[in-house]
Amino acid sequence: MSALIKFSKNLFHLANFSLGYFYYKMKGVTPNRAYMSMRQLFCTTNGKVNGVAASVDNLFKSEYKFTEVQGILGKLTKQDIESISNSIQEKGYHIFPVPLEQDLINKLVEFATHQKSIPRMGEQVPVEYNKENPISPIYDFTNQDLFENQSIQSILVDESLIAVAQQYLGPKPVLDLVAMWWSTANYKGTNLSKAAQLYHFDLDRIKFLKFFIYLSDVDTHNGPHCYIEGSHKLKPKAVRRDGRIMDEELMAVYPKENFKEITGKIGTILAVDTIGFHKGKPLEKNDRLLFQVEFATSMFGQYYPPVQRNSKLTENFLKGVKRFEHTFSGILSK
Repeated sequence: MSALIKFSKNLFHLANFSLGYFYYKMKGVTPNRAYMSMRQLFCTTNGKVNGVAASVDNLFKSEYKFTEVQGILGKLTKQDIESISNSIQEKGYHIFPVPLEQDLINKLVEFATHQKSIPRMGEQVPVEYNKENPISPIYDFTNQDLFENQSIQSILVDESLIAVAQQYLGPKPVLDLVAMWWSTANYKGTNLSKAAQLYHFDLDRIKFLKFFIYLSDVDTHNGPHCYIEGSHKLKPKAVRRDGRIMDEELMAVYPKENFKEITGKIGTILAVDTIGFHKGKPLEKNDRLLFQVEFATSMFGQYYPPVQRNSKLTENFLKGVKRFEHTFSGILSK
């Protein structure tokens, strides 16, 4: 009887997801029940349904034409881009040898120091980040504020990022999320789950890739990105569930050598498939500033309000948006 119930539930979620995906393709909106069914099916099928759906996402899309690209990831040939994608496919992440240029680092840190951000805990109203007396373990900047910054605009239309995302995800990936946040070691009573400092996997979209840029030096004591190598490809049944998971459970099913702490100097750039198990290690000292850009095969999934077009979006940025029109089709207002 239990097997029949399980089969019936899976069939229900598959129908929910399929109908919701069809509705998304017609209307451009994801029904929440379809999104939740996708998350459930990911766990019950070990990601197989997502693999099929990602292939459907990419049907009838032509690629952006790249041969050699130049950008924040360096000068990359077609072979370089393929090698980077293969590295992510094998391990779940890639660390780029070329850091972000110093001028961009300075401008982004300056922005984050003076722009108001939103505490992730407590009253969620914009405040200036005070590292000496923090009121939250995490402070997030809004998508709108990030898009209106000219330095960030230059990153969002960077062809090296889009070329690597396309190689990994498939033709014409969409930009679906931009984020920047402060993490602090001085906040007392940190909720580790709220601060994403317990292992978990992300599943906002069907298939996606995140680029992280360290905007402060990151060593083992101030919040390195922790990743279980290979966990984007295989999740044993014992830990294949939606939610936060304790280290001990994961250590029982993955080899010790697969647990990676990714440290790096300011400007370090990572590409990570966070469908694999990951967390931010709790900070013991200093603060940490992190910038993130996420690409996906489509906007099916979690809803985020679109960024509004205004006079702060520069002409150069809008030229890049026009060049990569499909990439920005879901995140920018019409």
